Amino acid sequence: MKLVGKIEDLGLGEILQIISFSQKSGILWLNSSKRVGSIVFRNGLVVKATSSVNTRSVGDFLAAEGAVATGTVLSAMEAQKKGEYAENLGTILINKLSVNKEIVETAAKALIEKLVVSFFFWHDGTFVFELKDYFETPEVLKTDKVQYMLSTGVNPQFMAMEGSRVHDEAMRTGVIPDDIPVGEAGVLGDETSSHDITVGVVSSGDNDSSETPVIEEPEHFQIITPELLKELEGEKLFRDIDRDKPVMIQESKGLKLLKEMLEELARPLTMSEAVLLMLRFASEIMNRAVVFAIKQGNIVGMGQFGIELTDANADLVVRKMKFPLTEKSIVADAIATQSRIVRRLDDTTTDKYIIDTLGGKVAPESYVNPVVVRGKVAFILYADNAQTNARVGDISSLEIFLAQMRIVLERMLLQKKLGGQGQPPADDEGMAV
Repeated sequence: MKLVGKIEDLGLGEILQIISFSQKSGILWLNSSKRVGSIVFRNGLVVKATSSVNTRSVGDFLAAEGAVATGTVLSAMEAQKKGEYAENLGTILINKLSVNKEIVETAAKALIEKLVVSFFFWHDGTFVFELKDYFETPEVLKTDKVQYMLSTGVNPQFMAMEGSRVHDEAMRTGVIPDDIPVGEAGVLGDETSSHDITVGVVSSGDNDSSETPVIEEPEHFQIITPELLKELEGEKLFRDIDRDKPVMIQESKGLKLLKEMLEELARPLTMSEAVLLMLRFASEIMNRAVVFAIKQGNIVGMGQFGIELTDANADLVVRKMKFPLTEKSIVADAIATQSRIVRRLDDTTTDKYIIDTLGGKVAPESYVNPVVVRGKVAFILYADNAQTNARVGDISSLEIFLAQMRIVLERMLLQKKLGGQGQPPADDEGMAV
């Protein structure tokens, strides 16, 4: 799955929050004025960042702060070369040179935070968020400037707030902090850079030659030429890029819809409007969907789209749906685990009831995702592609939207408790643990 778009259309702060609340693992690639950066996520937390204009490793950072002697860092670099880059520099400092892990983690965290903050000064360009695993292979470590990946990640929301704060202060004063590596582009919008770029591939564990590139510090490499590419073709360390052509990127349909729906979420909503937004979004991704809620120990229908019944009004039928929370079903299982489920409906009594009530068609897969607010399930989205007999497919943008919906519902609940305007996502009886 890839979500692509323009940085100027969906700001970095919003992107970080979306990935955070969706708790995704993957890599966010940023490309702006010949500068390229990446942010690596594990379960929604930032564990690494790279930038083509970064000149510091975790070893440099430790030495500059006086936390580790320069000679120790040089010894680690030599050990890394002898070990043929089987480990990153920070890990070697910890495991082979007895440097305290907490010291390395703290330094790496500070460096990664500064890199992420620097991306807030990239005012235009493109981004790609790709669901994939990040592996520190020897090929990657040979070109990796940071040389460490955090064992415990950093909350992207914190980075979003810090990046916005530093950027706003720089915009006010016209001065970028010296330790923020933004490259040659200026804070006031001069998005130009004379950096030539070379490419090191991040491995996904296979031989896919179309891997998205990480751009590393250019001084350590030759400039890419067709002759060099031919020479290094077998090593798969480089790939060709045409710097004379602008990056043409087609925005994902899901992302375009996501931006539109985020604007809808920004305004005050009632519970009915929240249900309608979920159905509207799902209708762009799936053939049909039903929103359920929990009331007095039962799962009840709230609304639908795409349900085709020959002898009845689909809206009325769905609103009359009711089955016990205690009986086994795909919906009850999702509620119990408070997590999404993608599978074919079973032969249980309740799953058969769902099939029959929704018209008798059975999809190869059904998708169920509970919207959890403060530990309780507010709504449950059921969706499938029964009309086209297709599997669920890519629902990443839908899941990101549902994560944002959780935030909105929490805000509505808080407003209700504080006596403000808005309605809660459901009454206490209507939400189940």
